[in-house]
Amino acid sequence: MKASETYEFVKSLVRKAELDLDTGTFVNALKELDWQISGEFSYMRMDVQKVESDGCRVRLYYKSYDPSGPFQNLPDVNKIQVQLIQGNTVIDELNVRFDG
Repeated sequence: MKASETYEFVKSLVRKAELDLDTGTFVNALKELDWQISGEFSYMRMDVQKVESDGCRVRLYYKSYDPSGPFQNLPDVNKIQVQLIQGNTVIDELNVRFDG
């Protein structure tokens, strides 16, 4: 598969998570793919990349955190960044932030 195809597929997963305000399905779908893990891989934080046969790579960074403080009950904040990278150059990038 080409990196651009992987990038578009992951972007569609991110957009669906944003629309549904649900990252559970997003994380489960990514677990099914063969990603190189750079850091953590959990429902709260993810830093992964996938190098495709065309030499390009797709990098994904995901973070979810609870901004609530004492006597507050706020929804989790979710931040997702997906990059299509050729060599050391970012060709395309998607940044999404939503509460959910």
